[in-house]
Amino acid sequence: MPISNVTQHLSLALPNSDNQLVFDIERLISALNAIDLSIYGKASPGDITSAVASAISSLVSTAPTGLNTLAKIATAINGDAGFASTVNLEIAAKANPSDITAAISALVASAPTALNTLKKISDAIGADPAFATNISSSISGKAGLASPTFTGTVGGITKTMVGLGSVDNTADADKPVSYAQATAVANTSGRNWYIKNTSYIANNGDKVAVNTAGGVVTITLPPSPSEGMWVEFCDAGRAFATYSMTVARNASTIEALAQDMVVSTNGASFGLVYTGTTWRVY
Repeated sequence: MPISNVTQHLSLALPNSDNQLVFDIERLISALNAIDLSIYGKASPGDITSAVASAISSLVSTAPTGLNTLAKIATAINGDAGFASTVNLEIAAKANPSDITAAISALVASAPTALNTLKKISDAIGADPAFATNISSSISGKAGLASPTFTGTVGGITKTMVGLGSVDNTADADKPVSYAQATAVANTSGRNWYIKNTSYIANNGDKVAVNTAGGVVTITLPPSPSEGMWVEFCDAGRAFATYSMTVARNASTIEALAQDMVVSTNGASFGLVYTGTTWRVY
């Protein structure tokens, strides 16, 4: 019986020395036909080389000049075989877009609406890159509120700015004087004046300068007066129109009237003399 040996990979017929030649020739013819069929239509080495070269050329043509060889790519990633892992670790250590957005939102949220963008801030400071320096220089040239010192000629200040808008429209006789001023005038006039800004019971012959700048003041006439007694009054504070002076009759009458006398005219100056039956104004 013939021995049918075959090849290792394609199982093609192989001759055997124990077989008759006729048997092996038929088997070899069959094997050669199988090989022919298998090789037919396959690319030649030249075709393979050309195809590989074309593919490589196409691949390289789409790469930038700086990365069109494996050597250049290796240089670009610092020869790091774990480049992707290295980059991922670096990225993980960086802020996320959401972190940046949150930080910007927090910054803007603390600003007033009128100053919540760089444009608004720029407009607010007049687009002056030296704003802080210029404003400091401007302020340093201004007088302080406390104990300012001026040099040269001071201009631009009006009487209205300092509360003296009516200073030219008030007669000298109607201009107010302080309590201290009235006292000083009375004490240098040679007359026995009493400066009073609170209630007081007058004595015969008193000259009472009444200052009502702080409120209404009542001066009471002497009790149980005798004929010829007198008391004089004047407006020491020029303030009778604001706070009146009341002359209390003290059980007597004034101008035959059983009522107190209220004086509300600035600068009023008068006297009262007792006639024996009533106090008369002079």
